[in-house]
Amino acid sequence: MNIALYGGSFNPPHKGHRLAAKAIHAQLKPDLLLIMPNRTNPSKQGAKSFPTPEQRLELCALAFDGLPRTQVSDLEVRREGPTYTADTIGELSRLYPGCRITLVLGSDMLENLPNWARFEEFSKQCSFAVLLRYADRTETVHRRIAELQQSCGIEISCVENRILEMGSFSIRQQLAQRGGRDCLRGSVYARIIQQRYYDALPELAWLREQA
Repeated sequence: MNIALYGGSFNPPHKGHRLAAKAIHAQLKPDLLLIMPNRTNPSKQGAKSFPTPEQRLELCALAFDGLPRTQVSDLEVRREGPTYTADTIGELSRLYPGCRITLVLGSDMLENLPNWARFEEFSKQCSFAVLLRYADRTETVHRRIAELQQSCGIEISCVENRILEMGSFSIRQQLAQRGGRDCLRGSVYARIIQQRYYDALPELAWLREQA
């Protein structure tokens, strides 16, 4: 069984994340794509309106709903205390004996990858795939991939991903100013507005539609 693991804060999960998931399916062709929201709770850093890890899990369920062979996993959200990729890869290996795991990374994570906790341990249990999101850095990314393959003896493939000019930080800012709706699935946007996550204010056009 081939499993692709796509993790992150998903704060909030937006259309760019969903497009990345579709690209992972199209190019890696996993039997199962696991969407893995992390445990980190941004509200502890002062943003009281941010959703809890459990609430981000619910948003992810809405954001990735309908994608074939895709599951949103609560493995990291329900794990108490510090959590590391090595723990997650190890637990997946126990849950799915004999599976082949591909850890999907953003290209910005490549530089520091060998410094991740227990990297030598978990890098023997999985391969890696990089989402190519920054067209102007593609040559640099490929050079870094070649360096890591040679120095660490790991397998790294690339997933060509359609670039969307959006990011979670920008979307959170827009939501607080009655924007951001176009960046989110309708069900995700509605839940955010209903719960007032990110101090979101509804777009007036959306309010009229609801009325």
